[in-house]
Amino acid sequence: MIKKAELQFALDSICIDIFDEIISPMCDIARGTIVADTYQTDLNEFFETPKEETLALKKIVYRYNLENNSEKYLENLPIILIALYVLIHGKYNEDYKGVRK
Repeated sequence: MIKKAELQFALDSICIDIFDEIISPMCDIARGTIVADTYQTDLNEFFETPKEETLALKKIVYRYNLENNSEKYLENLPIILIALYVLIHGKYNEDYKGVRK
């Protein structure tokens, strides 16, 4: 059974990876500078158009090797729930980083 601290570390690591490797480059924001409440923030707060949000979801699906139709389940979810979905269904390395770049 996973301990609470380990679960929180895994979720935080996935959120940080999504912020640094997907959202930051798409928004021209320096990596490591996004400060957001992952329980209340969703992707549409970072992007002006739904097309950009869909592209970010596609990148998350690709990076974590999720099923292709996963994008529709992840729309309008807070970042923490996207991270939980990735933790359950995705592939990542021992640092909870995506397996694909």
